[in-house]
Amino acid sequence: MAWTLTSVVARALRPLGWGRRWLADDAVARAEALVPASVGAAARAWERRVTASSLADRRALETALAELADDGDVIIRAGATGAPIDAIAALASSWAKLHADAKAAARDPFAVAGVRSQGPVAFGIVTARQVDQTTCGAAVLGMLHAAADPFVAIWIVTGRYFAGYTPEAVAAAIISGGAERGDIEGRWRALQRGQHVEATENALGPFPWPRALGTPPWTAARLASPFGIRYRSAMLDDRSPEAAEAMVAHSSAAIADGLPVVLYSGGDSDLGLETVVPRHVVLLVAATDEGFLAYEPGRGALVPLRRDAFGGAAPRDDGRRRPGLGDWSRVAWLVLPSPSPSV
Repeated sequence: MAWTLTSVVARALRPLGWGRRWLADDAVARAEALVPASVGAAARAWERRVTASSLADRRALETALAELADDGDVIIRAGATGAPIDAIAALASSWAKLHADAKAAARDPFAVAGVRSQGPVAFGIVTARQVDQTTCGAAVLGMLHAAADPFVAIWIVTGRYFAGYTPEAVAAAIISGGAERGDIEGRWRALQRGQHVEATENALGPFPWPRALGTPPWTAARLASPFGIRYRSAMLDDRSPEAAEAMVAHSSAAIADGLPVVLYSGGDSDLGLETVVPRHVVLLVAATDEGFLAYEPGRGALVPLRRDAFGGAAPRDDGRRRPGLGDWSRVAWLVLPSPSPSV
């Protein structure tokens, strides 16, 4: 029977309480209840910020929101990230003159004509592919930042800053990624390189993670914090129907809340011992009737991924390679919002 290292470890640690925050009945029930009821993490963060602001700042935020009218979600997400008031105001006042590609990226870099659907993901004419074989995780993190933060998305397309504000992901692209080319492709590559450096430095306490091995899940969890939401990593025992169903529930809840899910895939012992560990990273960004749409950085595209890819009751020894897993066959690890602030 084929096996994966993550499945074996997750199953061995479960009697010790490993994974309880995800698998407990109450945690799964809360996730399932959130799907039809969610109003969105960005909207909640925006409301908290407006409520906590001074009268002057509140008026500035509400004015910026009104200026964009039908594109108000851009301002809501900008405010939800914690960006400075003057940067948000500058974005609002400049919106009408922004290039159409910049506006499209700010609205949603995963969407075409406002809809997330199967097909290429691009910034202008540049397809959002990973730089090399080691940066699938970095590309996923880069797209996560661009989808959450309009300032990051606009910077990729235009190189522009607003009121001197530099988001952390952009700062990493400049400092660690180089950002040496003044075009979209150069900035997209720099964003990936910056995320790769951030994810591998101090990944093992004071020691770095070898960059040739990609992005470890625990540092992806640290870097993936849209709207201040804490993410955690979770190994998946994909031979457990309970674990598979729980992870589908938590992933569905996150997406309903406007929060992407980082997913690590790999092979199994039938494909060789070198494949029993996570080998690739994709990003779940939308729900479908059959499962999810995943951003697959090797293709630079949104690709369908069925729920049965998570395992459980589905046969796991068919060796089926799935495009939504980057042509790997097994789900190994996920990075997604913690199911409760208290756990």
